[in-house]
Amino acid sequence: MFPKFIQAHSVAHPFGILRHFTSMMFEGVFDKFPTVKFAFLETGATWVPWWLDRLDEEFENRGAVDSPLVKNVPSSYVHKGGNIFFGCESNERMLPQVLDLIGEDIVMYASDYPHWDCEYPESLHTVMERKDLSETQRQALLHDTAARFYGLDT
Repeated sequence: MFPKFIQAHSVAHPFGILRHFTSMMFEGVFDKFPTVKFAFLETGATWVPWWLDRLDEEFENRGAVDSPLVKNVPSSYVHKGGNIFFGCESNERMLPQVLDLIGEDIVMYASDYPHWDCEYPESLHTVMERKDLSETQRQALLHDTAARFYGLDT
């Protein structure tokens, strides 16, 4: 589809995540399995508010016809903070705003280790030193959300 690796790599992860998240949402997976935990990783978290707005609009226009298994607007499945989680990158500029919009209890730091292009442990230090994150947000990103996702908080 693209002549260079940089082009394909830039699109591959985000497109795959958007595609799967959209399909799972509109096929009613989150309604059918409300206790299963789902994580959408490898593409950051700043896409989530934008995509939820888009999915909500589509659902309002065609949900009854095209997605009869979905009981609520798509954003409600994320905002309830139950079983849908997202990974974030350490350098996402809009991360504090995203945490405010979708909830700090569903976004967790992802080291990307052991991928060839990971920046761990520098990425961990970046999150720890960010001045635009509150202590509560930092605690959620670096511990609380992952503990809840993996069932380590029991």
